[in-house]
Amino acid sequence: MTFNDYLFMIKNDVFLQTMKTSIIIIFFFLAISVFAQSPSSDNNEEMKNRPFPKDTLWAKKSNDYYDDYSNLLGLFLQAKHKSTNFIIKDRFSGKTLDYSPENQLYLGPGFTYKIIGNGLSMNFGFLNKTQGGEPTKRIDLYVNLIMKKVVFDFGFRYYQNFTLKNAEALYSGSNNTNKAYIRPDIRTLYMGMGAVYVLSYKKFSYRAAFTQTAIQKKSAGSFMFGSQLFLQGVVGDSSIFPKQTALPEVTTHSSIYLGFTVAYAYNLIIKKHYFMALTLSSSIEFGKAVTVLNTGDRYRNRLPILHLQPRLVAGINKPKWYAGVSLMRDYFVPIFTSNENQFEFSFRSGNVRLFYGMRFNWLSRKQLKE
Repeated sequence: MTFNDYLFMIKNDVFLQTMKTSIIIIFFFLAISVFAQSPSSDNNEEMKNRPFPKDTLWAKKSNDYYDDYSNLLGLFLQAKHKSTNFIIKDRFSGKTLDYSPENQLYLGPGFTYKIIGNGLSMNFGFLNKTQGGEPTKRIDLYVNLIMKKVVFDFGFRYYQNFTLKNAEALYSGSNNTNKAYIRPDIRTLYMGMGAVYVLSYKKFSYRAAFTQTAIQKKSAGSFMFGSQLFLQGVVGDSSIFPKQTALPEVTTHSSIYLGFTVAYAYNLIIKKHYFMALTLSSSIEFGKAVTVLNTGDRYRNRLPILHLQPRLVAGINKPKWYAGVSLMRDYFVPIFTSNENQFEFSFRSGNVRLFYGMRFNWLSRKQLKE
């Protein structure tokens, strides 16, 4: 099945229901697999040979720089404010559209265990006010598998119902209006996956910064190298450009890119349990993009793009509980555009996340001593 087939499914409302069902099933089996796993026997000898209180929390591994608590079950709650934009520019007229969904505040649970980190965020009607019409339909799933040396990421985002944020800039004279320009028919799809190798894994813990399944004891940083693959698509039942603008009737845009990633991350430890972690990741992506008009004309672009992803996390991380705030941004920006390509697309997303979690030792004393 090609990516255009997926866009066809989106346009006919088949894709949303299929993905909702699939994600519920995947999340259910991930949870079952977590509780079905046998306990780790890789404990410190000192901890094995002494009695344990029922609420003992012990590190799976320790060194001078961090303690690994991935053998404990972590449960957390999160509140997340998301910003998502896709921006399209007509190079011939110089006019630019900036679309964004209305509903941006979400709550949800999550868990961590060993290399698995999984979180869901849900939109509740009372959290967001709409300017009219239906609220944004969305699926937002992010899964990471974080090992000591390698970090795998998978992301899936689906949005339907967008508002044009800069409508006043597109109209003039009698066409000018203060009413919101809402497009419930516009849908966007993003799927991405990537992996990076952590060079200084003996001193720097990526887990401590971003999933809190470890505790960094001394400040340390590391370079990371890897690759990523992503697909993006935008589709509308009619022209994405408002008809009043008399611009070309663009109905579909899709892209697929593969790139190489270079990143640097640093964990700053303050007074033992307080921390601040910063990561800057950049990728040069190569692939192709296709823009389709109502007339059937297609504009193709095979030029590289730049993917930037800064992340910042700050908080407190103790053996029994952790809390903090994180900020993340994603920028997909064309490096340059061919003179033959009339349209420029760029995608941006980000979130501010508040989280609170607790670690649980759900193994028996007998299992702890084994």
